[in-house]
Amino acid sequence: MNMIRKSLTALGAVFLLALLLAALAPKAAHGVAAALVQVANTAAAPAITEDLSKLPSQSVHLYCSPVCSQVFPNGNLTPSAFTVPATQSLVISTVELQASGGGDVILSQTNFSSGAGGNVTTESVTWVLYTVGPFQFEYPSGMVFAPGTTDLSIIFPGGGFANLYGYLSAN
Repeated sequence: MNMIRKSLTALGAVFLLALLLAALAPKAAHGVAAALVQVANTAAAPAITEDLSKLPSQSVHLYCSPVCSQVFPNGNLTPSAFTVPATQSLVISTVELQASGGGDVILSQTNFSSGAGGNVTTESVTWVLYTVGPFQFEYPSGMVFAPGTTDLSIIFPGGGFANLYGYLSAN
């Protein structure tokens, strides 16, 4: 019986010593232990990453009344209409409309093709509003505007303005 008691006492002392050392170990020792953990980015268990296209430096806010101008973080507007850079696409994920009257609200864009004929195309998106007021539309996958798109504008038949929120993405 004495032998068991002595063994348990010795085992308890070793356990308490290990706890004391773990509590007093420097943070670097914890970092070394954490560095031993590896994350595998597999299809079954993907690692979370951040989409670089959605970084703040790529964010775009456009104010349209009716021509769309870029709004900078300090609140200033560009003096001319926004043009999508030639090396990037504009992806709009949120549209806020403030309508003073109902009717067909039309977002139009002009695309220039640098091909043989130098084609110019005009495309549009239409929202039909039946009342006055604020409206918000979310596009999780985004509305994509091609590189070089110019003359973005929103026409409100009864008056109004819009805010478009999105980001620039590499082609």
